[in-house]
Amino acid sequence: MIRMAASAVALGFAASLAFAQQRMIPISPKAKRADITFDGTPNILIDGRAARLAPGARIQDRNNMLTMHGSLQGSAKARYLIEETTGNVITIWILTDQEIATRDPEEPK
Repeated sequence: MIRMAASAVALGFAASLAFAQQRMIPISPKAKRADITFDGTPNILIDGRAARLAPGARIQDRNNMLTMHGSLQGSAKARYLIEETTGNVITIWILTDQEIATRDPEEPK
């Protein structure tokens, strides 16, 4: 009986880890990869170039949680989309270690 309970817990834990690896909001294939530096304001640096977050910009952290720009400090490897009408960054996905290790199809080897 105890073995069955332990197996069920282990199986549930493994399933939750597999689920956690998937993003609820998938990264757009159009998103560009960059080093993004945050300073707690809507002003960011993308590969060292100044940029600005659009009002209502969505930032997904490594844990697939929505986070606010005011809570972010420092640099992160990420993917981003730019709003075409304003040129501001509308969506950012901060990459996990696994996503960082995955080579982009257009990236040279």
